[in-house]
Amino acid sequence: MKILFVCTGNTCRSPLAESIAKEVMPNHQFESRGIFAVNNQGVSNYVEDIVEEHHLAKTTLSQQFTEADLKADIILTMSYSHKELIEAHFGLQNHVFTLHEYVKKVGEVIDPYGGTKEMYVHTYEELVSLILKLKDIIC
Repeated sequence: MKILFVCTGNTCRSPLAESIAKEVMPNHQFESRGIFAVNNQGVSNYVEDIVEEHHLAKTTLSQQFTEADLKADIILTMSYSHKELIEAHFGLQNHVFTLHEYVKKVGEVIDPYGGTKEMYVHTYEELVSLILKLKDIIC
C-alpha cells in the first residue's frame, strides 16, 4: 500500500510523518509532498535534528504535489486546507483525508515552520500518536 503525506512546503510536517511511518510500518510505502513545495529543498534544521535524535528513516528532498500523486492508495493531509486545495485542483477524491480525519480524530497538525524546537518536538509527538493510530487501522 502506498500512502502519501501532504503539507504546505514538504519541509516540516509531511517529511516528518513519512520518516515516522517508515519506521513504524516498514512493509508499506510512504512518501511526502507539499502543496506549495519548491522541489529539491532539504527539511528544516529542527526536523533534521529530530530525525537524527530518534533514529528515523532519512528524509527526502521536497517535492510539489502533482496529479501523478493521485495514484497513491491513500493521501493524508496535515490540514483541511491541504485537502480542499487538492480537491479544488483535481476534483473530489475518495482517498484524500486529513490525517486526523482518517484516524477518527478532530483537528489538524499544527505547522511548526519558523517556530522553536519545542514546537517541532510537539509536532513530532503528535505525529507519532497519529501514526500509531494509523498503524492500528491499516495493519
